[in-house]
Amino acid sequence: TQPPQVTSLEVHEKYLDVLSSELPKLFKNNFYVRQVAAVILENMNQRDVINSLDPNERATPYVPGVYLMLELVRDRKQLPAVKFPAIRGLVRAFNDPSVSPQTRNQIIRAFLDELRQPNRPPEPYQWKLITSLGDLKQVEDGNNRPTVAQELMLIIVDASQSWRTRAAAAYNLSRIPLESSQGALNLELVCIELVRLAKEMGDANALEPELPH
Repeated sequence: TQPPQVTSLEVHEKYLDVLSSELPKLFKNNFYVRQVAAVILENMNQRDVINSLDPNERATPYVPGVYLMLELVRDRKQLPAVKFPAIRGLVRAFNDPSVSPQTRNQIIRAFLDELRQPNRPPEPYQWKLITSLGDLKQVEDGNNRPTVAQELMLIIVDASQSWRTRAAAAYNLSRIPLESSQGALNLELVCIELVRLAKEMGDANALEPELPH
């Protein structure tokens, strides 16, 4: 007898299912294997865009892969460098119709939780999280409070943070809506703190112009 005919899409979906079941095992391997596995996870698509005439058409992310990326970002024992591809993948998947509002809120909370770690993460990882929150262009995480704006403001006013980290928070605050479901944010306070940051950076530069400010 002849084997049953199987469409290429069915084969692709089966391949993704097998791949997603095996990838988590690799995140306990050495650093290079983990990083490659994270990049594979970042680029897993349910449907790819091939020879499309529509410049706005985007690939459809593989939703089970989104959950795996969330798990990877939330894993406090995992190296930040391994999480970078997962963060990029979550930002890419965020606005796709196949990703539910609940999952979008989980993505925002995962980024916020990483910034709130008791042991402050390395600066490049902080910058990636802050920039990614700006990329999502959301002020809330589903709880009707402007938690994203609040977290960025906490970084802006934190003198123990580096100038670059505080400046990144200020820039990405400007990229998100400054109004939540409870109304507009306290824009007067926002402006005061941004002006204060600019003055502090200017004063620091005047005292030590050879240092990065």
